[in-house]
Amino acid sequence: MSDIPIALLLSALAAGVLFWRYRYVALMLLGGFHYFRFRMTGRAKANDRSIVLARRAVRIAGDRSESLSLMMSALGDSLVLRFEINGERRDIDEAIALGRRAVALGKGGPAAHAICSSSLGAYLERRYARFGDERDLAEALRCFREAVGTSVSDADKAGFLANLAEALTTSAGRSGSLSDITKAVTTARQALGLAVGPTRTLNAAIALSGALALRADVTGSFDDHDESLRLLREAVAATPPHHVRRLRRTQNLVRALWMQYLRTGRLENLDEAVTIARETTSGTPDGHMNASLNWAALSAALQSRYAHSGRLSDIDGAIQAMHKGLSLTPADHSAYHYCLAQLGSSYRTRYGRTRDKTDLDRAISIARQCAQAVPEDPFYSNDYAIALLDRYDLEQNPSDLDQAAATLTDATNVAELQTEAALHHCNLALILHKRYLRDRNPAALDEAILSARRAVDLASPRTTTNAHCSYILGLELQERYEKDHFEEDARSASTALEEALNATGAPVRTRLAAARQLGELHERTGEFLRAATAFQRAVELLPMLAVRRLTRADQEYHLTKQSGLASEGAAMALSAGKTEMAVKILEQGRSVLWTQLLDDRAELDALGKANADLAKRLREVRLALSAAESDPSPTPGGPPPWKR
Repeated sequence: MSDIPIALLLSALAAGVLFWRYRYVALMLLGGFHYFRFRMTGRAKANDRSIVLARRAVRIAGDRSESLSLMMSALGDSLVLRFEINGERRDIDEAIALGRRAVALGKGGPAAHAICSSSLGAYLERRYARFGDERDLAEALRCFREAVGTSVSDADKAGFLANLAEALTTSAGRSGSLSDITKAVTTARQALGLAVGPTRTLNAAIALSGALALRADVTGSFDDHDESLRLLREAVAATPPHHVRRLRRTQNLVRALWMQYLRTGRLENLDEAVTIARETTSGTPDGHMNASLNWAALSAALQSRYAHSGRLSDIDGAIQAMHKGLSLTPADHSAYHYCLAQLGSSYRTRYGRTRDKTDLDRAISIARQCAQAVPEDPFYSNDYAIALLDRYDLEQNPSDLDQAAATLTDATNVAELQTEAALHHCNLALILHKRYLRDRNPAALDEAILSARRAVDLASPRTTTNAHCSYILGLELQERYEKDHFEEDARSASTALEEALNATGAPVRTRLAAARQLGELHERTGEFLRAATAFQRAVELLPMLAVRRLTRADQEYHLTKQSGLASEGAAMALSAGKTEMAVKILEQGRSVLWTQLLDDRAELDALGKANADLAKRLREVRLALSAAESDPSPTPGGPPPWKR
């Protein structure tokens, strides 16, 4: 941004050219220039300067100015951005107080009132996202609806609708209600239809992407997820690397690519996530407010890819990226301990591969440091507990397991966001289960079941988190059934596992694990037909694990991990006297890839009858793609697969 307007305004103020009554206008303009400089460069000092100038302008203007409400909202915008940098609650609280006063004053007419209402809603939503007070979210929704209702132009209305759609998505994520999610999608599409100009169009597209991603999580819709991913790709591509919002959009895209990978198993998704994160870090100067978090995003992307590839270079790269991020982060920065925890997580992941105890010791030391420095944030306590659990598995030191349980119990008591609390309770259930296996104390298993039940209650219905927690609850209840043989435990375990199995939006591997466990449960209760049905449902999920988008090598890799499903299902069917069912399960299990080939041939035959030349060209393309799959080495300098 040019410094000429700033220099002219400063000269006018210094020379006293402007009358006193207009000085506040000049101060607001000057603050606005600094604010937009910060938005484009990420230089925190520019935003601090805009806050100082806006405060002076508000003080000078007084209640006589018709612009006072908008001036207060502008000051609130700068305070919220500073809150996102330093995490200090006083900034977000001051912004909300200003926003409420601006709305109450009603200066500037209906258009200004709508803008102030929407701004206040945005501040409240930010505070809710950080501290989890339901009242903030409810008030934010009221503010956004008021802004939409009082807007005087379609252009402004588009922005207000986008904000409302994001808040509706947040609220629907808590309830899990499909009708609420659909309402968020509809509102976002309405915003996109009214949007004029690149900024409003981009904001509406991001709101729609979030709503579609949530609906895909609940329903398992590939169409919703693909559209959400497309919108996020376009948003990131349209945002300069140094823009203040680039980090959040990149993080959302990396998260969406990870979810796509969980659904499809395509390594290309993780490659794309790493590439996007690298582009963001390379385009962000070291002094930018998001520089350290951009390196953290790259580290997370590399760590995610390592989970599939097993390449040591990926986890080594994740550690190197996080060291770089930490070198750019002052110890008093709000992101410092987040980055430090990410480094500890990477060390713990590498320990899982190398079994180098030095990495585990580093992970525990870092996790302890973060948990002690930020005791009010259960995220760090959870990390510390899981690291202690790893050391317990290695050394079988009872004190590590007890410390892990105590730490995670404290974390569940202070967790404010429901999804976060659900995952902490789920991890606590696993730790308590290990304590039961160590001591064979039935009380520990009872506590594990209570914690798992609490996790299920907290997780939004029909979501990925709920499916995972239901699966863990099923495991715990099955363990107690095998100990005490209480039929109620078997029934409850069956219900929990079926809940996980029926969660169409959950990763297919979670559903497969639930189906296999359900089959084993029914085998132990002597219900062989129900066991066979559960195994059959697992076999029916295999095509989703080896979808057509995967290379043949990846398909075979994923199917190998599920070996034995068909034979177990057939054995249960035979035990139930269902010979035909046994044969069908075996045929389904061994013909997953063969069925795809037959379907391809049938499609080509039908196409050949309609257009022989096109069918011939398609066969040639498929042969070329198959040949490319057999050679895993990438073409030097070639574009990534998703851009070809």
